[in-house]
Amino acid sequence: MSLKVFKKFSADVGDTQLDIQLSDAGNDIGVLSGKVFVSASSFNTSGSLSNYSGLYLFDPNKQNNSGKLNLPTLTADGSAPLSIPNGFEVGNQNGNGLSFKLNGFLSNADPTNSFFNHDTVRLRTTLHTNIQNATPSDLKLQIGDVVFHQVGIDPIVSNKSFSFKLDNWNLTASKWILNQGNLVINEGSINAGVNVPIKTLEIKPNSFGFGDFDFTSTMVAGIVPITITGNVYFGHDDANGYWYLSVSKKNLSDEYAAYFKDLPGMQTNVLMKISGFVLNSKASFFSLSPTPGQLINIYKVGKLSLGNASDLAAYEDYLYIPGLGFNIPNVTQSTAIKYYKDANNKLAFGMDGININTNAGNGVYMKFGVNEQQQNSQVLDDWGFRSWGVVGEAEKFE
Repeated sequence: MSLKVFKKFSADVGDTQLDIQLSDAGNDIGVLSGKVFVSASSFNTSGSLSNYSGLYLFDPNKQNNSGKLNLPTLTADGSAPLSIPNGFEVGNQNGNGLSFKLNGFLSNADPTNSFFNHDTVRLRTTLHTNIQNATPSDLKLQIGDVVFHQVGIDPIVSNKSFSFKLDNWNLTASKWILNQGNLVINEGSINAGVNVPIKTLEIKPNSFGFGDFDFTSTMVAGIVPITITGNVYFGHDDANGYWYLSVSKKNLSDEYAAYFKDLPGMQTNVLMKISGFVLNSKASFFSLSPTPGQLINIYKVGKLSLGNASDLAAYEDYLYIPGLGFNIPNVTQSTAIKYYKDANNKLAFGMDGININTNAGNGVYMKFGVNEQQQNSQVLDDWGFRSWGVVGEAEKFE
């Protein structure tokens, strides 16, 4: 038997499990009861809802599944068979919550908080994911009510936070939207050793999608400002088993993808150019590859040669940069500088000790930094380079 629900939706009454029944509603008034089913084809959600056949209507005044499925539909005197100010509860043919797909996400609804009233269906929904190498893989996100109508479905906009653990990283969403497509984070961050704010990040049923990140206020090692000019990529390296955030040049002809500027010891407006770097979710530090051929003055007398050998290394609390020398004749040794946060939470400069042990000619020699005491005395600042040491001539003086 077919009938109209809310004067506009066609519904089928009765099925093989619970056929139409005639009973006395009181005062010798007969009532027809049975399962009532509204087909999914009655609603046009532009493909957002799928993998469900339709809605079974429940009597919200009854508790047990068999009772609430046996829905009074027609009375002999034409009176309303039910008082349902909030509409019908809805679910599946067994009286349980409806399972369906929402924009491709497996989802299930709580039947006691899911209603069909007039031309609106509200499904109190939990959305599921299956993202490998993330914890949890299944987000089990309680997204609130999925609201749809005879034509159309409402977007879901929320500030309900959720998070994933990605190895040593934390991905946190504070604002997101679910519309005609994927779930999109539009405010959040990835704590990846550096805190990277999220502008946009798509979450698909089984993976992360397109991401756009805000590096404008990024601090390497928690204190060293870096400017990003290149492209940023986020994903999982399946071959090596880690998540990554990488920065690379937009074009092969570009000189750099990022740079440091105006750090202590550097001359004003000089750039320390970086061709790219990769943040690794399992590593305690990351390397930054400098653009080859750079020679940067540090406090005027120091010469920082970059891009010829070692990369820069960013640790949790300092940035390590090898390649510092002093252009002293016959001295090939080099050392490294560090940028770190001092006791006053200010960006500070430091230098590793350097061993300067050379023959200056005509039997004269110099020994600076040849032991721990001498290296601990070394200073490089606005006043130049200073070190304890000795100058001597064999068998004459020292």
